[in-house]
Amino acid sequence: MLDISGEKRLYNHQFIDNGLMILKLDGHSTEFFVLANQNVIADLDVENYLISKYSNPISQEKRSSLKSLYAKEQQLSDGRMLQFLNDLGYPAKPEVKINHKSVEDGFYRLKGSDIAYKIEDSKILMEYYIEKFKQGDGQFIEVGGNRINGITEGSPVWLYGKLAPNGEYQKGWFSKIQVIDGIINKRAQQSI
Repeated sequence: MLDISGEKRLYNHQFIDNGLMILKLDGHSTEFFVLANQNVIADLDVENYLISKYSNPISQEKRSSLKSLYAKEQQLSDGRMLQFLNDLGYPAKPEVKINHKSVEDGFYRLKGSDIAYKIEDSKILMEYYIEKFKQGDGQFIEVGGNRINGITEGSPVWLYGKLAPNGEYQKGWFSKIQVIDGIINKRAQQSI
C-alpha cells in the first residue's frame, strides 16, 4: 500500500532479479513503477542493464557452425527440443524452432520447469511462470502469469498438463476465473 499525494493505492510487486523490482497498480490498470537496486545498477540505467544482462547475440561464425546452430536449446515437457535462433531476451521476440522445424502457434511448457512460452509465427511473444491453484474437488489447475502483469486476460490455464477445458475455476480463496479454450477470459473474471 502506497500513499501518493494523500491517495492510498495498492501495488503488487514482482522481482525480476536482484537488480529490479516492478510495482504494478492492483487491478486492471497498466500503471507501474520500475525500482532499481543502486547497489546492483550503480548508474540506474535500467535499459542498458537489461540489455547487458539478458541479451546474448550469436556471432555469424557461431551460427554457421553445425555444432552450434542455435543460440540455446531447451527441452519441452513433451520431450521435443525448443531451439533459439537468437537469444536477445523476451522483448526482442526471439525466433525459435522445434526439432529444426517452424513452430505452430500455441503455448509450450519447458520440461522440469515452471516456465511456459506463447509462440506465434515461430517467435516467442510471452514468457509465463506457472502457479498452481487447488480446486474444490482436490485437483490442481496451473495458470501462467507474465513477469510484469501477473495473471491476466489471455493467460493460459492447464489441467493435467493440457490446456484446460472451458469452465469456471478457483483461483485462490476469493476469486474465480472463467476459461475459454484454455485461456482466461477477462470479461468473465470475477471475485466471490
